[in-house]
Amino acid sequence: MKYLFPIIALLLLGPAVMAQEPFKFRPLNDITVQNSTGNLDLAWAGGLNSAQFGTIDLNDDDLDDLFVFDRTTNKIITLINTGSDYRYDPGYEYLFPANLNSWVLLADYDCDGKKDIFTNTTFGLKVYKNTTEDKLSFELQVDPLMTESGGQMVNLQVSSSDIPAIVDVDGDGDLDILTFRFGASNSIEYHQNQSMENNGNCEQLQYKLISNRWGDFQECECGEYAFGGDDCNEPGGRQQHAGGKSLLLFDPDHNGAMDLIFGDEFCTNIAFMENQGDGDNALFTEGIVNYPNSSNPIDFFIFPCLFMADVNFDGREDLLASPGVFENFGLGVDFRRSSHLYLNDGVTGLEIFNIFETDQFLQERMIELGENAAPVFFDVDGDSDEDMIVGHRGNREGGSYFATYHFYENTGTAEEPLFQLISEDYLGLADLTLNTLKPSFGDLDGDGRKDLLFSAANGSGQTNIYYFLNSTSNGFQPGNSTPEVLNFNIQAGDHPHFADMNFDGKADLLLGRRAGRLEYWRNTSSGGSFSFELLNDALAGIIDDSFRRELAPMAADINNDGEVELVTTDATGVMRVYRDFLDATESNPPQVFDLVIEPATDENSVRSRWGRGATLASAHLGGELPHLVVGSKQGGLNILENLSVPGGGSGGETFTLELFPNPSVDDLITLRGNQNFIFEIYNGLGQLVLSSQEDPNRLIRFDSGILAPGIYLINGISMSGGKDVRRLIVL
Repeated sequence: MKYLFPIIALLLLGPAVMAQEPFKFRPLNDITVQNSTGNLDLAWAGGLNSAQFGTIDLNDDDLDDLFVFDRTTNKIITLINTGSDYRYDPGYEYLFPANLNSWVLLADYDCDGKKDIFTNTTFGLKVYKNTTEDKLSFELQVDPLMTESGGQMVNLQVSSSDIPAIVDVDGDGDLDILTFRFGASNSIEYHQNQSMENNGNCEQLQYKLISNRWGDFQECECGEYAFGGDDCNEPGGRQQHAGGKSLLLFDPDHNGAMDLIFGDEFCTNIAFMENQGDGDNALFTEGIVNYPNSSNPIDFFIFPCLFMADVNFDGREDLLASPGVFENFGLGVDFRRSSHLYLNDGVTGLEIFNIFETDQFLQERMIELGENAAPVFFDVDGDSDEDMIVGHRGNREGGSYFATYHFYENTGTAEEPLFQLISEDYLGLADLTLNTLKPSFGDLDGDGRKDLLFSAANGSGQTNIYYFLNSTSNGFQPGNSTPEVLNFNIQAGDHPHFADMNFDGKADLLLGRRAGRLEYWRNTSSGGSFSFELLNDALAGIIDDSFRRELAPMAADINNDGEVELVTTDATGVMRVYRDFLDATESNPPQVFDLVIEPATDENSVRSRWGRGATLASAHLGGELPHLVVGSKQGGLNILENLSVPGGGSGGETFTLELFPNPSVDDLITLRGNQNFIFEIYNGLGQLVLSSQEDPNRLIRFDSGILAPGIYLINGISMSGGKDVRRLIVL
């Protein structure tokens, strides 16, 4: 049967709902992972695809820490500067604004010594001011940023696919902005900051368009330019070259004139141009593509983007390059090696990046499989601790594009795990040239042994569910040398998860569809013939939703209360937990909570934000409650310590909810709870009409006139797991 639960949410008298009851987790990086080179000290940092680099003081120790923003997921990675290295500390990731997307640049616009945030917005760019006092914090300053053009104030347009340059071009102390022309995209606009000219300080964001052909050149095609008075669009001339652009300005010879490096979405190389003018009037006459040297030039499959940061702690800024893509279109980008580092040798005092250091900066210290990492945990070797198998989307090798399973054996213990990479082609799937491997363990045939089931796409693009039957009751041994195909229809982008939902000894299927719907298929297999019956095509009321596509489900008892919870993530990057989801109806909807993160650097819990394309796994890695492991579209893994209340209880006083007056006739309703709690008001159709997060013993008053006459249920859920329900009658 299909159940639909439409939701109209109105937040009342308090902060936006973020934390919802006892499901809390904290990001970690302290479970050891080893490969053939030794310990991976950034193992659980999540991988990198399209990295944008910047520096900022995260912990107020006067050292520049490293900030990384990944364009494919809009995910932040924060690394602490120890003086000679970087240490991954994910707690700071949640102190940045939640809605950063497409590009992020860090620069101090108001000269207070603290770097602010410039980032994409619908109408150009917006700016967050760094308001850090005791703890890193930001406050939206302007959205969108305006500029004077032709005597009028207009929004300063920057394409979401571009990366502008935000730097003091004219040397007067405030930050100017350069960006390729919006819509035209073959010449650079120069927006001068007028703060120093108008106010004598750099505290304002006052911009004016000075030139729409800064440096007096146009880009025509890859490696072809029009200088001086020439125009790419002149009759018989070269064609204008559209697409995303990336700008980097710096002064390598310290003469006050900014030189230029820029990348183009449809070009493999970057272009370097030396400024023949000065700070006030830039002039370019030549473009060099074999940069920074002819032996190891920057040469990507698509769209090289450049950044500068001192990452080897010698006081000189180094050059970092990464592809500026949102997706791996054409599957030509090797996301295992997408973070290139050129060191600044500084021999002559010039900024010269002659030393090609690595094409895996930071990545070589992580679990890094390229993209779309998908983990599962199971005691493969039968030694009573859980090992780890990780699938991924694939990589191009020898003309073929295929994925393999990486097998990490737990060579530690159940309480103190240590994962050792044993094989990069576990079960020998390389020869089958499958891609997009998403593994799951479940007892397919009901023989008491969990089998390995997984979805994958073959070389023809057909996605299927495959399985290896388990031939041993102690651990896992495949009974067949190659996987069998399950007779079940699945599409690319769907996420299958197998778990015994009706406790009949056979693994049922929870299928997260790419469009956002969750289906429940009961395993009806018998006599060696495998079949599934659709019981619910919108389990827990989860239907197709354009804002919550790429639904990835997982069923597990994550708080040891004896009941299985449904945990999901989707394109929003938010994890949600559903209680009592199997028996949900329109009149009895499931309890739905955001799974929240409690960073070690912050006393407040916040919504999880993993970016799109994430997958989930639970694992018993020490402690009373299971950990959660997130497989990232960035090709790596993040691990979360479980801080939930064991057993789902309150762990203290009983949670109670007070409601008065009741019944209510066009009067103020007062609500109060004795613990931190969420209240939800449902109408007679089971629709959520009001919701808010509140502090303990706070009198919450609202006008019952906003509710139509009828009977309502007020569901109170405390942060410690307690529940209380009140019936409200509105006359």
